[in-house]
Amino acid sequence: MALVGDLINLSDDNDHLLVRDLEDGTDADLSIVAAACTTADSEQQTGRNFIGEVRHVDSIECIYVASEAQIALFERLSMTYKSIWEFKSNVTIEPGDVVTFEIDDSFVRAKIQNVYEEYFTSDALLEVYLIDYGEIYMTERSKCVKLTPASLNEPEPCVHKVKLRIPFMHDLGQATRCRMQSMLKETLKVGDKVKVQYHKEINTSDLSDEQDLVRITKISGNLVVNEILLTLLKPAQFMEVLRSTTWCSIADSMDEDNLNKTISGYDPKDETRACKLYQNMGFCDRKNCRKEHGTLDPDGWTNDREEVYCGTYDVQNHLKFSPGSYLVISVTATVRSSTTCFYGHILNALNGAQNNWHELILQLSNQSKLQIFELLPALGELVIAKSNDRFFRARVIDIIDDEIPPKATVFCVDYGFEREINFDQIWKMLPELLHSPFQAVQFLVRNFGFPITEGKTIDAVCESIDFEHAVLIKVLRVYQNE
Repeated sequence: MALVGDLINLSDDNDHLLVRDLEDGTDADLSIVAAACTTADSEQQTGRNFIGEVRHVDSIECIYVASEAQIALFERLSMTYKSIWEFKSNVTIEPGDVVTFEIDDSFVRAKIQNVYEEYFTSDALLEVYLIDYGEIYMTERSKCVKLTPASLNEPEPCVHKVKLRIPFMHDLGQATRCRMQSMLKETLKVGDKVKVQYHKEINTSDLSDEQDLVRITKISGNLVVNEILLTLLKPAQFMEVLRSTTWCSIADSMDEDNLNKTISGYDPKDETRACKLYQNMGFCDRKNCRKEHGTLDPDGWTNDREEVYCGTYDVQNHLKFSPGSYLVISVTATVRSSTTCFYGHILNALNGAQNNWHELILQLSNQSKLQIFELLPALGELVIAKSNDRFFRARVIDIIDDEIPPKATVFCVDYGFEREINFDQIWKMLPELLHSPFQAVQFLVRNFGFPITEGKTIDAVCESIDFEHAVLIKVLRVYQNE
């Protein structure tokens, strides 16, 4: 099975897939691929690889790497800055000035962003940007010395510094982002030795002209990052997500259909909020009365505004892809429906999309509220079904009425499986159970290849999907179920 790091061709076009090469004889143990280089200088343009070290890990979207030659320049400039610092003067320091001070026995230069005191006293706290590290830092005014114009004419190592932006991060939940952040910071730390490789041969039409695709590989250590699904470097028909969901929205009080949906099976709160004395007498003489003072609608219409089932959730409007990027999400697989298709649950998914999921499970187990069908349900109708002592929401996809008792084939909208169930194990859908989106997400694995020498197929990837633990997958395209 090809892994992250190798460069292979796809069968349909000239796009490429980066996977790991474990046969190249190196001791590398981590690869971060498809990063866009934004600040490489003319000496390090595409085609030149170099060895360097991590200078700063800003976030999971941005790290800073310097070559060995640049590090040597840092050390030389540190001696220059030290000599300037030893002859420090009482020159006023203001935001925008470039200063030098000592960090870990090395003198660095920084640009002042903010001064946190009413007056620029010697003990003022400075917020500075470390020019050669790409990092925001807090230091004291008394430790800083303003650099002279002559010292600013020195070569600037930051021009040679490589700033990498990993283009797959789209925030799909703070928990997922924090886990990714923790993983990167534990894997790549300041001072780690890395190898930077440029890949000009990769199609970069979706990236801006000044960006090159690079691969950064950690040279020492023993941490291995396993990824279950491979990825392309730009959106393509590699994996599609077909999500059938419902959505909760506030009813429009001017729309009679939405009002009917709101009050269907709903207990209005108008009388609870209203002042009974005002309703009976037409006035209220109680001080500090917190009830509402107004007349109730004579026709019984409620003024409540509640979330109601009213249509399809627009996934594509919320899962937006930028050119050249993809999404990393955590998934638990539930059902394998074919060789290249499986259903699963998205963990920490769209904000608010699963807010009633646990309540739904509890409500499904309350059998006393279930209502039986007098007639057979219609094709496509949402129902509550029971199988293996478990209740679940389902959609009717076939009716078998030539048997006794009649049966129905249903599709479980929350897990992705199909069942043939007796008619007496199917109940009417309750309005309150329509507030939670359908949880089953269909994943289709498509359009990637392997070197002929590998002898692997797409089946090998799909069969390796873990159905017991959550896995990280990379989504390159989303399709809404119409």
